[in-house]
Amino acid sequence: MLDPADDDPGRFFTYLVAALQAIDENIGKEIEAVLRAGQLPPTEIISTALINDILDQEERFVLVLDDLQVIQDQVILHVLEDIVTNPPEPLHLVLLTREDPPLPLARLRGNNQLTEVRAADLRFSSSEAETFLNEVMRLALPETDISSLQTKTEGWVVGLQLAGLSIRDRELPS
Repeated sequence: MLDPADDDPGRFFTYLVAALQAIDENIGKEIEAVLRAGQLPPTEIISTALINDILDQEERFVLVLDDLQVIQDQVILHVLEDIVTNPPEPLHLVLLTREDPPLPLARLRGNNQLTEVRAADLRFSSSEAETFLNEVMRLALPETDISSLQTKTEGWVVGLQLAGLSIRDRELPS
């Protein structure tokens, strides 16, 4: 999980290399020493070194960058753009963010290199809420109660579950 302090290139790339070295200790070796010395290599060297090192991996792996919206530094964003536009095959990059990052999303969509999950995709529809409450939670609620709960919780499953748990043992849920 990223925080505002990670919007510093030296810190970000040091942590990124450390995370990638959990996969293989050789990833990022080329730039690690320079980062430890407190220097920042040019973005092209960082991008190329990381991409080439990842390409050497035989096993596919997932790298998750959570709260990416805190990253605003142009050096970091440039390297991330290089990685997402020239994705090394073993890497599956997951970017979790509360807002669209300043990356070439339209190009990635057009090249079918992007899967997006938005808030609307995570919310239950009325029929999904009905299935969840009546079949999964075994509540046998009328359609009007389900519609009311779905509206009040905006379809968020955790809200539906908490509401379902609160009315489970009541004889007349409302």
